Amino acid sequence: MSLWGWLFRRQQSEKELDEEVQAHLRMAAQERMEQGAAADEARASAVREFGNVTLVKEVTRDMWGFRWLETLLQDLRYGLRAMRRNPGFTVVAVLTLGLGIGANTAIFSLINALMLRMLPVRNPGQLVELLHRYPGEPRTNGFSWHSYEHFRDNNHVFSGLIGVMPSHFQVRGEGLEPETVDGEYVVGDFFPVLGVKPVIGRLMGPQGDQMGAAGSAVAVVSWSYWKSRFNLDPGILGKRITVEDVPVTVVGVTPREFFGLMTWSRPAI
Repeated sequence: MSLWGWLFRRQQSEKELDEEVQAHLRMAAQERMEQGAAADEARASAVREFGNVTLVKEVTRDMWGFRWLETLLQDLRYGLRAMRRNPGFTVVAVLTLGLGIGANTAIFSLINALMLRMLPVRNPGQLVELLHRYPGEPRTNGFSWHSYEHFRDNNHVFSGLIGVMPSHFQVRGEGLEPETVDGEYVVGDFFPVLGVKPVIGRLMGPQGDQMGAAGSAVAVVSWSYWKSRFNLDPGILGKRITVEDVPVTVVGVTPREFFGLMTWSRPAI
């Protein structure tokens, strides 16, 4: 019997099973009556020969293959009746379960975001973070620009070295309401080393580290910022906006799944 048939023809199947058993008993009793036995004696003899009717039905239901589902439904009905008889206990139990499930879900979501979720970059398992510590002070991951240049120019251990500094940007521009958004200052090798490809335009490269030229600052925006502020308009490429009072040119858009290197931050620019 298919699951579909068991769900929607269960009562009919039970009725057919009962009719089949009774028909067998009637035939067996009729044979005995034709041999001269009384009706009551023939019926009793047929039942004894047939065996336990309830057990035969149980075995037949097991052969249908969905006995476990029937047991589950029976347990659910029993549980609902018990809960209806004790509403106070039911409320306490439901609230306790709700709080427990909610707390575990929240904890798992946090752990998944901070520890289990892989960053949407190339070879995320190969990323390491440089830390330094002066004697008697906690470890920190903050370095000066000159320290970064020294590590970059003398690196013979890593395939690439990147730097990023989270910040909040005051942004304004033509067609943009002045606002403060999450952002990051990144080095030119940031996107190439991570293997991130643009949705449109280009992403910054090593040439972006050549600072000082007037009007040379460029920016890359996130996919969500592009959608919410520019309605996915490709005309964003080459657009001039002002970030922290510095005019910059938008040169590209990051992929939709890219959210940076810190799971608690969603940089827009």
